[in-house]
Amino acid sequence: MNQKYSSITQSQSVRIGYFAQDFSNLNEEKSLIDNVLATSEQSIYFIHRFLISLGFDFTKMNTKVRNLSGGERVKTQLAQVLLANSNLLLLDEPTNYLDIAGKDAFIKFLNTYNGSLIIITHDLDVLKEIQGLERYFIESKKLVKYKQILGVLLIFFTEPHK
Repeated sequence: MNQKYSSITQSQSVRIGYFAQDFSNLNEEKSLIDNVLATSEQSIYFIHRFLISLGFDFTKMNTKVRNLSGGERVKTQLAQVLLANSNLLLLDEPTNYLDIAGKDAFIKFLNTYNGSLIIITHDLDVLKEIQGLERYFIESKKLVKYKQILGVLLIFFTEPHK
């Protein structure tokens, strides 16, 4: 890190929701619904609707996380992070293991989300569907901004592209 900026200060008003590629945020002994309720201020009705939109069957709601498949755990953790009372979402490859219905629910949620978002993904199709984003790539250790105009992807490079 540059010596000029050797520390980062977080405002007290920032509430970060972090989606990692592991299941470290989940309590294996609690049910799917209890894991989401533990961090959410949403109504039980809203949570049920969102979990169903991710592809969960109503009968899975009370299943302990330890008994869920890997894909179901990913969806549980994603729901937990998205429905938490966060105003900054840090999402690391959130669409890995999501089926089409899960991706659609994810996109729909983010298109109504009122906070800030930092998403790391290789899924450019999903990025194109999320409205209101400023999109950047990291290329050759440089941050690169791009724009999409009339379906054509224009990339602005910070150094000559080979």
